[in-house]
Amino acid sequence: EFDALPRYRRVLERIYRSGLGWGLYYFLELWWKKLYFATRKQFGASRAKYHWDSALVTVSMIAWVILVVFVAIKTGQSLGLLLTLGVIVPFALWNVVMGFVVFVHHTHPKIAWFLKRHEWQQYRAYLTATVQVRLPLGIDRLLHNIMEHNAHHLNPRIPMYSLRRAQTVLTERFNDQFQVYRMNWKTYVDCVRRCKLYDYTNHSWLDFRGQVTSRVSLNAPSV
Repeated sequence: EFDALPRYRRVLERIYRSGLGWGLYYFLELWWKKLYFATRKQFGASRAKYHWDSALVTVSMIAWVILVVFVAIKTGQSLGLLLTLGVIVPFALWNVVMGFVVFVHHTHPKIAWFLKRHEWQQYRAYLTATVQVRLPLGIDRLLHNIMEHNAHHLNPRIPMYSLRRAQTVLTERFNDQFQVYRMNWKTYVDCVRRCKLYDYTNHSWLDFRGQVTSRVSLNAPSV
């Protein structure tokens, strides 16, 4: 499937899975296609509230750009510099942070991806197919507890300030059904190296040459 992709798409996938391409991935594949004026083709549904949300985002961004331009003119500062530091850099940083969070939560040599819905349900992928990542230096707190991701997957309506407590409950009851690991440079590099492509039929992680780097053990969780 990967080999059949157009060359430009293969290059994109290599960038996405390079370990540093999360920002570009989030911007192109998630924000642009699925969040900003998402079409029925991309999202599976077309609801007015989604378009109103995107319209509000557009108006807010235009207003913000106008404000930055106004400040630059009134204060005699460089317009290009203020637009870069006040608009482009914050937006790029947002995409990088979100892309990183999405990557580390759903990419690990021991977690499975599922193509068929019945498999996803059978193996409780909402619980088992995401990783609880422990970041160094208390960075978890700076990200408003989103690293307590199993609880978020189980119920996205749990407010972020309650995620740590919810994750504690999950750990007490289902600690053998999801992966927990403390991230450092070594574990991250190993994860990036081994998780390039996923074989849904054999449930294995592959490199870009199609060589198996990790076989995932599937166990239907007990209640």
